[in-house]
Order: sequence, then structure tokens, then C-alpha cells
Amino acid sequence: MQSATPQLPVQTQFQVGGQQQGPEPADDEDSDAALQLLVAQRRKRRRCAQTVLSSESEKQDDPNYAPSKPKYPRRKKRKTSDSEPWRLGFLELPVDVFLEIAKELTPPDLLNLSRTNKSLRNHLMSRQNHVLWRESLANIPDLPALPPGMTEPSYVNLLFSTKCHLCSSGHSSPYWECRLRCCTKCINEAFIEKAILMADGQFSFLASNADLLKVIPQRAPGIYLRSAVENFCFELDEVVGNEEQFSMWHKAKIDEHSALVEHAKQCQKWAKSQNDKKKAERAAIRARRLEQAKERLSKLGWGKEMENTDFLKHPFFRQNKEFDEGAWERAKDGLIERLNKIKDEAQGIIADIRVQRCNVIQDTYNDLRSRNPLSILPSLGDLLSCRLINDLLERRPFNKLTTADVSSVLNLTSPSFSLLVEKWRAAKDLQLFQILRKANPSILTPSEFNLATTVFRCNDADCGQPLQYPDVLIHPCTSSPAFRFSKDMGGTPSRFTSSETCRKVGSDPWNLGGNRISFHEDASANARAIVNACGLDPKEATVSEMNMKNPVIECRTCREVLRWPQVLGHLHKGKFTVCKSQDEEIRQEKPPARVRLGAPWVFGVRCARCGYLCAPQSLPEHLAKEHGLIEPSNMDWCFDTEAKFDTAGVRQERVNDDLSTAYPPLNH
Repeated sequence: MQSATPQLPVQTQFQVGGQQQGPEPADDEDSDAALQLLVAQRRKRRRCAQTVLSSESEKQDDPNYAPSKPKYPRRKKRKTSDSEPWRLGFLELPVDVFLEIAKELTPPDLLNLSRTNKSLRNHLMSRQNHVLWRESLANIPDLPALPPGMTEPSYVNLLFSTKCHLCSSGHSSPYWECRLRCCTKCINEAFIEKAILMADGQFSFLASNADLLKVIPQRAPGIYLRSAVENFCFELDEVVGNEEQFSMWHKAKIDEHSALVEHAKQCQKWAKSQNDKKKAERAAIRARRLEQAKERLSKLGWGKEMENTDFLKHPFFRQNKEFDEGAWERAKDGLIERLNKIKDEAQGIIADIRVQRCNVIQDTYNDLRSRNPLSILPSLGDLLSCRLINDLLERRPFNKLTTADVSSVLNLTSPSFSLLVEKWRAAKDLQLFQILRKANPSILTPSEFNLATTVFRCNDADCGQPLQYPDVLIHPCTSSPAFRFSKDMGGTPSRFTSSETCRKVGSDPWNLGGNRISFHEDASANARAIVNACGLDPKEATVSEMNMKNPVIECRTCREVLRWPQVLGHLHKGKFTVCKSQDEEIRQEKPPARVRLGAPWVFGVRCARCGYLCAPQSLPEHLAKEHGLIEPSNMDWCFDTEAKFDTAGVRQERVNDDLSTAYPPLNH
């Protein structure tokens, strides 16, 4: 008797590993469980269908009822390039038509087309279609022939592609002898140096044999293609030990390398001609772009202004693109603005305002320097070379500057001006340090500027004065336009100011040309001798210490008596006596070489507060009247570095009196 339960069809075949297998016997328990699962799934689907039907029947009573569409899972639409329907049509072209089109393409176009998708790549890279590449290469004039051992696509990739052969980056350089394009990041991976070959035991035999190295492709002398070295060593192992095979193999390698080098020269020559051709084409495009722009501007009333160099430097004329309306509309306003500026300058309006502004800046800065005579400040030429002051000269609108406008910037309390002076001082200290290093390479730090033995020289033909730090930074000749040393000094003021502006204000940037200051070896030797005579260490004695000591010095050659600063530039070198006590006599051992005539030389002192030069007897009156100092200290004055002694009477006889009878009675 058969059971009333319906028998479901049982799957009799299934796949394992992609192959169909025959039915296998199943246990009764497994078959019963599968049967119950299928029955439960059918009942669930039936209940869902009944629920949907009941809800639909209830809605049918509604007069506005409209049967709903069955809901299906939304399927993703395949993206199609509707805006470019030609692409789909191009891919569906018949093979014959596609080949006819490909024959008209240039080698770079074929290479780019083969990189679009796999289907085109497989088709174009097939050996059956190598004729396409050969015909395309044949259309390039003066192109070197396809070398043996290279396929047409690989040759095109070498000649026309810009991608690195190792990492496919977009910027690479060709190495024709190695037949490789390589970027800077991969260059160490692609090449190996001879020194590394020598250190590597695997290639030591090869590196020590110059005849073998000559036939390996190299990027530069001693830098070889790594893959070529490895292949060369592999082939060498096959023939080593058999002299006849080695000789034949080596001769073949020499011939192969000679052909490789010759072909590399042809490729290099061809690449250079292509680059020159591209440059000429770009220049022609820029010329056409300029002519069309001039034609349109001339219709707007512009004429001679368009021949100005500043106008021709506009970015619009440096683009390697053909003239188009969109670019013209974007650049037209800027071109007209530049033409207006050129026109104003041609009429002299801006030039006159610049002169007025230069005069105001010059007067204001001279007033600042006169009120701070002891401050180390830049020259006017250096000041005009700074962006801070250049902004004042070029500030728009071009109206006249007032003293108040300039004083707000040129002020020692102004942070911007203080920063300007600080940067200027650091830059000039660096130049002086380079001058010292050139004369004495053993100097390692700029701290030797302040040493008494560090002396510079003014190279002006009419000066030649020895200078010490920091006076060398404010010496007049270093920024004088009248400085004359050689025919061609070289150098330019700066990118912010012009030589014409410097001439108008009568000041150049400090040490313009780089040869106005040099190290004074003779004066430095004199200073070293005097410092030793004073019992000080030349490596530690500073300029301020020697100025405070202010020794009286006698030249044993001409018997002239000098103070410390003047002896640096004295004619006779190295023979000096330091007068250490007031009882010491200055002897006349031989007649003077010449007799000084005329008025005695002036001996003076300077006020340390304002720099005023006066006679020693007038200093107390000046300090009391100008600075309110009734009892001045030694810090309120200093000896004038230009002071001379009146030694005419001292030379005629022995002096046994106190030095105060021969020199002004002023102790420091």
C-alpha cells in the first residue's frame, strides 16, 4: 500500500569541481529531513501569496483602486557612454575597417590605443598585425630603423612614450644605449656602478676585466644596466673554460655592442631634432597668438605701447596654445590694464612720482641716521633694495608720499624696520665671513669679526683705509656710486630696485659687486704685533678692548707717534714700540724721512651719545649743554679713530716731561 504523502522529485545529479557526478545513495534520515524542509518552504510561499491576494481583494472595493505592479528587486543599469556613442560603434567595427583606420594612425596613437582595453591590446599586439606597426613607423621621417632584437611595439614604447619602463610613472628619461626609459626613483634599481660590481663577489671577475665591461650597455662611464650585467654573466658562465667558444662569443658581443652604440647615436640625434622641431612649432604658435592679440588691440586704439617689453612678458603670450575666443576674453582686461600702466609710465607721471617718493625716503632716512649716528644702519641703497621700502615706492594709487608716511615705516621702534635691519646685518656678516674664509680657510666661526687682529681694507683706488668691525659696514666707500676699482664690477642692485634709482639717491647697496672690501693682511699683522706688545692674547683681544686701552705707539722706522687705530694703516710694517709709562722717553735715533709742514694735525674725541667730534677741552661743555651731564664718565666719550698726533715738536728733542705735556690731558 502506498503512502498518501506526495513524493517530491529528488535531484539525481550534482557538480563537484566543475564535473557532473552520478547519484549517490542517501540515508533515510537525511532524505526525510530534506523532504520536510522543502514542504515548509512551499507552505511559507503559499501563505505569502494568500496574504497578498486578500489585501488586493479588500482594495478592489475602493473606486480609486488601481492594481499595483509586482515589486521586483531593482536591477543595476549598465553604464553606457550616451554622450560618446562613437566609442561603442568603434569597438563594434568590422576587423577590416578597423585595420584600415589603424593604418592611418601614428605610432604614439597606436601605442595609446593598445592601452585602452584588453581586447584592443590583444589584437594590436598580435604578431599577425605587426605590419600595422611597421607601416606606421615608416611614415615617420628620418626615424632610425628597427634594431634587431626589438619588436615594433617595444621600439615605439622606447621612442615615443614618456612612462618609466619599471614603475610606469609619467616622467622618465631615455637611455638609448640601454634601450630603457627610467625615472629618477628607479634609476638605482635599473643600473649598477662599477664599484658595487667590484665589491660583489658574484661580479668581481667581470668588474676586474675591462675588455668585458666595454661591451655591456651603460648609462654613463662606469654605470651599467643591471639586467644586461646579469644576462652577460649567465652567458659568460656557458662559455668560460672553452677558449674557442669564448673567443667567438666575445667577438659577437663586441660586434653587437658596436651596432648598439651606433644605433643609440642615431636615436639621440633623431630625438634632438624632434625636440628642436617641437620648440620651433611652439614658438610659431606663440608668435601667431601674439599677432592676433595685437590685431585686436590695435582695433581698440592701442599702438606703440604693444612693443613694450613688459607687455610682451604677459603670461598670455607664453602659452603654447592656439588663439581662441575664451582665452582672449579672460585675458583682455589684464592686457589693457598693463597697456594703461605702460602708457602712464611713458608719459612720465609715474616716473615723477617715483622721484618724489625717493626724495622723501632719502630725507627721512638721512634724518634718522643723523639722530642715531652710532647705530649700524643699512645704506640708502640697501634700504631701497628691500621689499618693505619698495612697497612704498610702488604703492598704488601713484600719489605723493608724505614724511609721515615714511616715518611710520622708517622708525627704530617699528618691528618691521627692526627686522629689516636685523636681516641686513646677518646678510652682511655672512659676506664678511666669506671674505675671511677666502683669506684664511682655518676660520670657522664669525665670532672673529670682533677681534682686534681682524682688519679689512677698502679697495677704492682713492681710499685703501683699514677698517674694523662693525665700522666696515658703514664705511662710505662701500656704498658710494663713485667707487672705482675695476672696469667691470659686476652685480646688480637687486630685483626690487634699479641702478638708475641708486644713482638718483647717490647710494649703492653695500659692497655692490663683491670686491669693494677685502681682508687686510698687512694691517692684521700690525694689529697682531701691537696686541702682543700690549700683553694681550691676539686670539682673544677685541676691538673695544684695544680702543679702551688706546696705547701710544711709536714707529721705530720713521719715529712717528700714533694712537692705536692709525697704526693699522701705517706705511712701515711690524716695527713699533708701545709707550707703556708716562716716564718713557721717545728718542730721535735718526732724522725723519720728511719734515711735516703746515698746521698741526687735529686730535679729537667723540661723544658716545651723539657722535659729535670736538676737541678734548670742549667735550665737558658739550656733554653738559647737549646731554645735561655735569660729571661725565668714561662711558660717555671715546677717542676719534681718525685722530692724529702733533708730533712736530716731539721729533726735535728728547722728551723727559710727562706725556700730558705733549698730548691732551685726558684719561680713558
